[in-house]
Amino acid sequence: MIDAVLRACAWIETRLGDLAIDRSLDPSRRMAALKAFGDLAHAADILERSAQPALAAIGQRWMELAVRQLAGGERIRELIAAAPIYAPAAVMFLPLHLSGRPCPALYATLAAQIRGAELPPLAWTMLVPSLELYDIEPTAVMRAQARRMSVLAAGTAAALLPQDAAYVLVHECMYATRWGRCPPRWDRDTSAYVAQTLPELIERRTADRDADLVAELILAAHAALGACAAPRAWDALLAAQTPAGNVEPLARLVTMFPRLPHPVLTRTYHTTLVSIMAWTACGHHDAGIN
Repeated sequence: MIDAVLRACAWIETRLGDLAIDRSLDPSRRMAALKAFGDLAHAADILERSAQPALAAIGQRWMELAVRQLAGGERIRELIAAAPIYAPAAVMFLPLHLSGRPCPALYATLAAQIRGAELPPLAWTMLVPSLELYDIEPTAVMRAQARRMSVLAAGTAAALLPQDAAYVLVHECMYATRWGRCPPRWDRDTSAYVAQTLPELIERRTADRDADLVAELILAAHAALGACAAPRAWDALLAAQTPAGNVEPLARLVTMFPRLPHPVLTRTYHTTLVSIMAWTACGHHDAGIN
């Protein structure tokens, strides 16, 4: 497994020169560039905690790059300061925050701007748990909006969850565990729902050859349940890796949510990063984190 991780990391490094944040870009394209480095920092955070020295070293290098490109959070802060509608960019700072690299100026700007933010429910579903991690108390209205798109709140059966809802569930699980750092504080019914739903979704998406979502679900199951996916799911990820090292998503993305435009922020970039995270985070394999 570690060979697959190293080859995937080598491919990612061939893309990093194309991901610089251009402050002259319009906000939507700048958001995409910020997301590219936010995703890289999430992978770096998990790699940094690896028991494998080679992977930990890659993680440290990537995190230093992300911190430098994001200016320690200032690039995100200045976008949020421009208008409340850009408050969702705050979620891109989570890997830096969780790895012990705080940005008080960002938190202060975010706390001020969200008071006037008018956002769609999905944005609140992602933003509210981030606010809590930043020690910013969401209002009752924010929580109510977040609940409207929450898969955990709805408890919809796995067989009825479309692709984009499964992505929402994955993120809710990752927020609840602080990206695998602690067990979730769910009630018994929610815990039972997650324990039943994640394995079933992994099985279904493996059958669909949906490598991107399979990798995310594997990561969520490890973080929320401490469970390792069945060998068939791991085989699917390995089968989706090309000789160049990148992991192809294979399945078509079907979503009602808008996608951020970026010339090199492709699904392959994301799928390769999340596969690196899944392979590295699972302690049942030779790339396990400590």
